[in-house]
Amino acid sequence: MDIAPMVERFRVFYQLHCSQGFYSFTQRPSVKKIILTPQKSFHVWKSNFFLLNQE
Repeated sequence: MDIAPMVERFRVFYQLHCSQGFYSFTQRPSVKKIILTPQKSFHVWKSNFFLLNQE
């Protein structure tokens, strides 16, 4: 789609969620689903991780 990824755009669809000390992203209930079949596991997560800096 030739759209640059930006934190502001990501936050439109997802929100930070904490459960039992683990953080993850959950889809905002007020927007349409953009991923219809979610991943069941991430086998190569170590080579494909990213860091969010909240300054």
